[in-house]
Amino acid sequence: MKAQVCPSLGLSDDSETSFSYPSPENHCFRAIPISALKLEYQRKYCLSGNHTECELFRGEAGRSPKHFSGAAHRSGRGSPTYRKLLLGLFILLGGAAGIAWLVLSRPGGILNPPPVINSEVPPTVSIENTKTPPPDTATPSPSFTIVMPTPTMLVVHALDVPIGILNPLVIHRVSEGENLSSLARTYNTTNEAITALNYNLFYPPLWIDAVIVIPLNQVNVNDLPLFEAYQVTESIALRNLAANFSVDIEMLRVYNQVDSEYVFNVGEWVLIPHPRVATPTG
Repeated sequence: MKAQVCPSLGLSDDSETSFSYPSPENHCFRAIPISALKLEYQRKYCLSGNHTECELFRGEAGRSPKHFSGAAHRSGRGSPTYRKLLLGLFILLGGAAGIAWLVLSRPGGILNPPPVINSEVPPTVSIENTKTPPPDTATPSPSFTIVMPTPTMLVVHALDVPIGILNPLVIHRVSEGENLSSLARTYNTTNEAITALNYNLFYPPLWIDAVIVIPLNQVNVNDLPLFEAYQVTESIALRNLAANFSVDIEMLRVYNQVDSEYVFNVGEWVLIPHPRVATPTG
């Protein structure tokens, strides 16, 4: 599949790497300046092996025509640059904490204050026979452990952005000219896997603007729940969303990669997992 990808396609900060499926992160490096591409244009030319028919690929590098330039992906939460900045921030905080501990714990500091001498009682001076005090009279030095927070992966809940690591899934809105076969080729799966994964997909062919869930690089989805794509219209906590759809809160949390106290914001897309076998009642 790599041979079908246009050699001028890459990420905004890495020209040698690109996603093998349509993504807002993919950019054209023949465009001046480097431009994001519409998802439809990526499917038709950049990722299908038809890049030699692209007018910019055939000609000189220049400004990208408006009919195939997409809006630049501005979230940045999953980009390598963002992760580097986040790691740098944690290192800076750790260094500041270490310096503060050294300053505060030095003799005379807040953590190691000097002894207080009562001026009313004259100090007594005693001479020890040994230069080294016995071990049982030694005053232990205070010890401290600096605990650094563990970075948390930030997940983008948006269309055409993979959610999940072991079983990555993509929420996709069907465009004109797309069908099960074309989507299966784009996301490296099968017609049967797409149909078997969706909770409400009963009657192919697909309708334009229908929102479906697609397994990325997977063909066997029998062990996964059935999924329904839902866009948040009002901010809602994870537990309330689980109650509204009568689904298991732990499955909802795991497949959307959030913690138990997460609150979904307006506009976010959520994977709603439904069990394949109904739970017996009574």
